Amino acid sequence: MKKSYLIILLMFFTFGSFSQSIDVINAEINTLKIKKRSAQANIKKYQKELKEINTEIKILEQKKSALTTSSSGGTVIATVNSLEGILRDKPSSMGKELARIKEGEKITVYREHEGLYLKISYIGKPGYLNYSSISSNPEIDKILSSNTTQKQNTSTTTVRSVDFNDPKYKRLAKIYGKEKAVKLMNGEIWKGMSHGMVLESLGKPTSKSNTNTLDGLMETWQYSNKKVIFLNGEVSEWE
Repeated sequence: MKKSYLIILLMFFTFGSFSQSIDVINAEINTLKIKKRSAQANIKKYQKELKEINTEIKILEQKKSALTTSSSGGTVIATVNSLEGILRDKPSSMGKELARIKEGEKITVYREHEGLYLKISYIGKPGYLNYSSISSNPEIDKILSSNTTQKQNTSTTTVRSVDFNDPKYKRLAKIYGKEKAVKLMNGEIWKGMSHGMVLESLGKPTSKSNTNTLDGLMETWQYSNKKVIFLNGEVSEWE
C-alpha cells in the first residue's frame, strides 16, 4: 500500500515538473518571437535607410562627375529656356523621347554636337537636346561654332523627317509656315533665306565677313563644311 502511494506521489511531482518546463519553454518561445519581429522591423528599417543612402551617394557621384568634367573644360552648365526641351536618344527630331525638361532646369552640356543637337546630361541621363531649347550662353555658342564634331546637313537633302510634336517645329511653323519649318528642321538651305532662317537651319557660323559691292552689301557666313553668302540680307548662294 505504501508502495502505491509512493508511486502516485512520484508521478504527481514528475507531471508537475514537466508541466512547469513546458510553461518555461513557451515563455522563452514567445520572448524569441518578440525579438524576431523586432529584428525583422529593424531589417526593413535599415534596408530603407540603405536604399536612401545609396541613392544619395549616386546623386553626389553624378554631381562630382559633372563638376570634375566641367572644371576640366569638358562640359558647360546651361539652363533650359521657355521653349522647354525634349531629351532624345539620337541627335534628330525623330529620336526617341527620353524626358521632357521644363523651363529653368539645369543641364550639363558636353562639348560635342551633331548639327543643331547638343549632347547633354539631365539628372544623370545622357541624350541630345536641340540648341533652340537652351538659354543663350556664350560657351554654347563656342560649341556650336566648333568644327571638331559638327556634322552639317547638305543642301541636297531629299529625305525629310520631323517630329511634329517638337517644340522647335511648332515654333518655326508659326513663324515660317509648315513647309519651310520642315526644311529648317532638316538643315536645308535655299535662296532667299533670311539670317534668322539660316541660324535655325545651320546654327551659328564659325566666322562672318562683309563686303560692299555694286549690288549691295554682301555677307559671308563660314561654316565648317560650307559657306553661305547673303546679298542685302537674303541668301544668294552657298558653297
